[in-house]
Parts: sequence; C-alpha cells; structure tokens
Amino acid sequence: MMKTIISTFALALFLTSAASAGAHEIKIGQLVITHPWIKQTEGQTAAFGCMKITNRGSTDERLIGVIVGPHTAAQLVEVTNKGESPAGAIVIPAGQTVHIHPSSAHMAMINVPSPFVEGSEVSGSLIFEKAGVVEIDYEVGD
Repeated sequence: MMKTIISTFALALFLTSAASAGAHEIKIGQLVITHPWIKQTEGQTAAFGCMKITNRGSTDERLIGVIVGPHTAAQLVEVTNKGESPAGAIVIPAGQTVHIHPSSAHMAMINVPSPFVEGSEVSGSLIFEKAGVVEIDYEVGD
C-alpha cells in the first residue's frame, strides 16, 4: 500500500514538473530556450524580451535577430559600462547559458504600437546563425 502511494506521488510530481518545464522551454538542436517573456513598464512604448538560452553543443552559436509581432520593431542590445548600444549578435558560448535580460544583453522592442497585455502571449521569432529561425511565444509579465 505504501509503495503504491509513493509511486503515485512520484508519478504526479514527475508529470507536474514535466508539464511546467515544457510550457516554457523550446528545444532546437543543441539550444534550449527557457521562459521567453516580455517586460514592459506601464506607460512606456518600449519593452524588453527576456529569456535564458543554453547551448548544449560543442561550438558557439550566435543570436543574430529577433522578430516580435508584425508591428513592433525589435533589436538586439548590448549593455556595457558605457551604456547600451545595438548589437549585431549575442553570442551563446558552447556549454553555457546566457541570460537575456534588461540589465545585460537583451532584446529591445521600440515604439510598441499598443501596450502588451499582462498575462497574454506575443508570438515572435529568434534568428540564430546556425540553428536558423525559431518560432516562440513570449509571456507578458514579470
């Protein structure tokens, strides 16, 4: 009886964690994109694309472009001690995870035509040098 309860609990825990992990994770080749989301401050026409990208491969990959919806201009941005500037690419080193977030290299969405709705999803694409175009859905919120 106790073995059955433990087995049932373990299965439920596995299914719960698999469902939550799958809901926010996209795999393409050796890349794993985790929890893509959009952060937008109320009243602002700019927003940020955030996520983690893990490169499980043996060679570096480069994120070279981003597309967010049909009416939103987006660009890659690098952050240095001198400020922010457009980036031609964000390198995803082999065997490492890169956190894309407003305080580091990130995606800036400029002149957003209407505010993103908290709790909704926004479709977009990431363009990688080797992996190609990856369709993603960003969750809107923190």
